[in-house]
Amino acid sequence: LLYYDDAGLNSALGTTSGSLTAWGLVKFSPATAAWVTHVEFWTTDVTSDVDVYLYDAFDGKTASGLLFARENLSFAEAGYHSVVVSPTIAAAAGHDILAVVQFTNVTYTKPLPFDRHGPAEAGRSFISASGASGKWTDSGARWGADLTIRLSTSEMARVTLPRVVRGFA
Repeated sequence: LLYYDDAGLNSALGTTSGSLTAWGLVKFSPATAAWVTHVEFWTTDVTSDVDVYLYDAFDGKTASGLLFARENLSFAEAGYHSVVVSPTIAAAAGHDILAVVQFTNVTYTKPLPFDRHGPAEAGRSFISASGASGKWTDSGARWGADLTIRLSTSEMARVTLPRVVRGFA
């Protein structure tokens, strides 16, 4: 499980006064090669509509290299949710993979789930009112809080190559 929120959901944030929609982006760099199997997150309202994306690059302004998209998901209760990534996505060791989630609540104007209790990671969690290029704010650096968006992974199986003995086929 890749995450930066040490305490889980314990706070929520909106991006503009009265808006029910906001975007969250979390940049992960796995220490070992892995398969991304799920994107996991909390929702903050009795009904939330969610779009989930995975990208392979973020320059601080724009996410690029779309790897996965799952749109128009609806959750009928606030809480922890898991979205299956199918087919799974290979994440190379040390290479960034970005989880981007658009949250749209029905009534609560703070759609972004946050952890304000654990140590914040600058340069890892970003928020945006629109998801547009150049409109992302580093939440770790600005508010000392991490988005509660996670990636569930499974280890890549090691491949054992057959041993070749000279002179035998």
